[in-house]
Amino acid sequence: MHRSNTNVNTNCNIEMRLQISHLPCDTAKDNGQQNHLNSVEEASNTTILKSKQEHKRLLTETENDEDKQHTNGIGNYCCTSSDDITIIGAVSIIVNICLGAGLLNFPSTFGSVGGIIGGILIQLVLIPFISSTHLILAYCVDKKKTSYSYQSAVSSILGTKVKIISEVLLILFSLSTCITYLVIIGDQSDESITGQQHQWYTNRKFVMSITSTLFILPLSLLKNIGSLRYSSRISNWSQIASAFSTICFGFHCHISSIPSYEKLRDRSIKRFNLVIIIAMLVCIVVYSITGSFGYMSFGNSVNSDILLNYGSSNILVTISRIMISINMVTSYPVLHFCARQVVEELWLNFRNLNDESAKIHKKSRLIIQTLSWFVVTLSLSLFVPNVGDIIALAGGFAALFIFVFPGFCLIGLRYNFNRKYHVACICYGSFLAILGIFLFGMATTKAIYDFSS
Repeated sequence: MHRSNTNVNTNCNIEMRLQISHLPCDTAKDNGQQNHLNSVEEASNTTILKSKQEHKRLLTETENDEDKQHTNGIGNYCCTSSDDITIIGAVSIIVNICLGAGLLNFPSTFGSVGGIIGGILIQLVLIPFISSTHLILAYCVDKKKTSYSYQSAVSSILGTKVKIISEVLLILFSLSTCITYLVIIGDQSDESITGQQHQWYTNRKFVMSITSTLFILPLSLLKNIGSLRYSSRISNWSQIASAFSTICFGFHCHISSIPSYEKLRDRSIKRFNLVIIIAMLVCIVVYSITGSFGYMSFGNSVNSDILLNYGSSNILVTISRIMISINMVTSYPVLHFCARQVVEELWLNFRNLNDESAKIHKKSRLIIQTLSWFVVTLSLSLFVPNVGDIIALAGGFAALFIFVFPGFCLIGLRYNFNRKYHVACICYGSFLAILGIFLFGMATTKAIYDFSS
């Protein structure tokens, strides 16, 4: 449309120039008429220039809209399509996010709490609280009419400063989880080639470094999350604390559940509650079966990575190791993308850069951020001997996102409810916050102690 307008204006300008060139000499000498023609020509040129500028502006806005559609907000990596999703679709997304690295650690968790009954009871105790915090976050974004992301839900109630704190903690959580993925890859490759362990090329650290560099780094360098949509489908007190943090790690999906709520067809808190209930029940069944059979097979000698208890000669176990490794390879870039978006936002806010200034050196920042993140996570993962320790640390950070921030949000939301519910909101919100802080402190203390020893 704009191009056709530009062509019409250009043709008009050319016709005016031809008319001017064919004017009689005595007319051309007429200053008044000449000035009038010059004014018309100048106005025509101005119209053409404005039309070109408008066309360029629309092209720029279109490119920006495409970039926003690809990223679709921090943490919104589970829904890259603009189409609404059904309840079953939302359940599948949340279950897929929950079930991952924590699955391998559940048999060991069952062993640390005394067996199958203890492991199942801990899940049943925590699940109601975990499920309720999903609804609190959904209620936040509905009431405050903000964008559907975890950070927006937090900032809408608790302010910008708390949002920055949540973003920093999200970076630390993502860092520890990415390290977990790399350690699991190292575990599987180490056991798959036990017959050649004395060769230099079968060294655990060498295999981890090569595998990560060849497969994970290229995926992490992709510009937007849309490019990953295909690859991503793919002492007694310390023991109790470790079990709780592992369960928090296994059931943590709060950062991505809010974007899923945005895409839910006929969106409402009632329908989202149904999604959470079904998803949590599926996760409990899968985790309980894995934990129970793993514990019954190996008892208290079960490893923090259940697959390490099996030999390398079993073809089915080898296939499982390959599939787990592929899952970790494709999960790492997705989580890294979310963390990179947070780092980019913090950097732009720190430098106080507007949208135009942010485009300068954007590609260079992407490469620097990705390489720095990759080098840090790979370097740290090479010195983590036990995946259970890093899962406990990641679970501690997960407890903050599951309980602490939603708890404070509920306290801030109390004025949206009837006055008789104010005390209940304060009490339950305080309980969630205290529970999350306690689990975070216990898990972090245990992880630091284990690393130091």
